[in-house]
Amino acid sequence: MLNCLLTPNAAPILNEVNRVLTLIIRFHCQLKTFSWILNATYTDPSDTSVQALRTTFEKYYIAVLSLFKVLSKLVEKGYKTSLSDLLVRLNHNGYYDQITTFSTR
Repeated sequence: MLNCLLTPNAAPILNEVNRVLTLIIRFHCQLKTFSWILNATYTDPSDTSVQALRTTFEKYYIAVLSLFKVLSKLVEKGYKTSLSDLLVRLNHNGYYDQITTFSTR
């Protein structure tokens, strides 16, 4: 499947996949490294760690949604049909179908 992403024409798609994977790794590292000690006055963890996680998640969400839209259009037009496997894995529960349908209205 990844052989179809190694062509020069598919470089933007490969970059987007790498971006999504990098954001997943960043989110995981943030979860592992931030101190999750509760404040004495609040019941929430420190604001900086939560804000960093929120920012990473928002970037991830935007990246995955744009990747899903691009892959959907490419598969619809018959370009690189092997990308349909990646599309199925990315949208295994139909979540992004609902989002893209809602956002196009």
